[in-house]
Amino acid sequence: MKTLKGALSPYAKYRIRLAMKKTVARTLSVLPQRPLSQTPPVTIFLSSFNTRYPLQLTIESLTKYTSYANLRFLIAENASTDGSREYLEQVSKKLPMEIIHSSSARMHKEWLNEMFQTISTPYWCAVDSDMLFMGRDWLADLLRVMESRKDLYLLSAETIPGLHGVVEPVGGEVIDLGERFSTWLFCVRTSLREQLRSDFGFVVDRIDPGTGRKLCYDVGGKLLADMRAKNLAYGHMPFWFRQKFYHFGSLSWSVNGGEQSGYQKLKQMQLEDVRRRVS
Repeated sequence: MKTLKGALSPYAKYRIRLAMKKTVARTLSVLPQRPLSQTPPVTIFLSSFNTRYPLQLTIESLTKYTSYANLRFLIAENASTDGSREYLEQVSKKLPMEIIHSSSARMHKEWLNEMFQTISTPYWCAVDSDMLFMGRDWLADLLRVMESRKDLYLLSAETIPGLHGVVEPVGGEVIDLGERFSTWLFCVRTSLREQLRSDFGFVVDRIDPGTGRKLCYDVGGKLLADMRAKNLAYGHMPFWFRQKFYHFGSLSWSVNGGEQSGYQKLKQMQLEDVRRRVS
């Protein structure tokens, strides 16, 4: 009973937070918006691995709230076995979409590294496959900032504060996370690769002698470190922008821990909620 109570409490918070964001997003969508003076080509990149229903919710809500016409979708499909591939083949007939099929699952940072080196449009945006978009043209918001600040090479949806004692979802090791940018939604000026050679790998800064834990900077940590070293500008969007989307988080990861853990129950409830939204 105690474990169930622990699972219901964060689930209730999740429902309230989602409802509040939806209300704010509706308000933002009726406010006047300055049109973009330029509409440069943009690539929206997603990678998918056995996230059939979250993936559908992401694509459906993303296209609903994106009126920007000069874009293409690039989807990396990691040999999913849950129907994701079939769904993408179907939806690709309706959208300007290219699908890259991989024979096995690749790490997200590997895909981001490939995109960093190969995408040719002036801008590209990375989007996770477990997102819910709720507000008017989030993409135009990002590009408006990038176009007005020519010195800006990377713009993320938000900056994530450091966390301590976090279970790393792949290996299960307890680590400390340093402040980082949101790798589930960010925009890159493609010419960044002309300024530095870098990648989206993890960075381990040091090991705390007191706790024995690693201080890590998550996916994109090395890129930011290299950008700081060369004084290349990056930024994040203001608070109001975060009300236009919800990132479920970890629905695309295998959840570690016992079957009865509150965290795992929460993720299962969120996944069921996603299925209801697309059914």
